[in-house]
Amino acid sequence: MRPTKNTSAAALAGIFTVLLTAFVITILYVGREILIPLALAVMLTFLLSP
Repeated sequence: MRPTKNTSAAALAGIFTVLLTAFVITILYVGREILIPLALAVMLTFLLSP
């Protein structure tokens, strides 16, 4: 039996979700050297503001 469009679309959506999740995790892992100090600076700014 030939797969229908719905089955193919669901499989494609699942693959896209996995790839997008892996991409976001990779970007966060690589950018942690910049993102952590930036997040700390923002928190300190709000903490020290009058």
